[in-house]
Amino acid sequence: MKSRLNTVALLILTSIGMQGCAIGLVKSLHDVSYLEQVPIPSGVKTHEVKKDVSQNVIMSFIMDTNYVNDGWTAFQKSCPNGTILNPFVRYSTDLGFFAYKHQLHFSGTCVEGKNVD
Repeated sequence: MKSRLNTVALLILTSIGMQGCAIGLVKSLHDVSYLEQVPIPSGVKTHEVKKDVSQNVIMSFIMDTNYVNDGWTAFQKSCPNGTILNPFVRYSTDLGFFAYKHQLHFSGTCVEGKNVD
C-alpha cells in the first residue's frame, strides 16, 4: 500500500512539474541589441514607443514565419509623424514541454517631426 501511495505522489508531482513547463515557466534570453545610440535633441517632443511580437512553435511546427518583419513594421508605424531614435530589441524564448514561444520586444524613443538631425 505504501509503495502505491509513493507512486501516486510521484505521478502527481511529475504532472505538476510538466504543467509548469508547458505554461512557460522556463525563460531563455538570447540577445539584447541596441541598434543605434544617438543623443536626443533638446527641445523636441518625444515619447516612448514599444511593440511586442511572438511566434508559437508547437511540436516543431512553426505557425508564423514572418513575425520579425511584421513586428518591425508595426514598431516603425507606432511613430508615424517622426523618427525612432535609440531602438532596442530583446529576443527571448519561453520554453514549454511540447511547445515554446519566441518573443521579440522592440522599444525606442519617438521624436516628433520629419527632420531630426
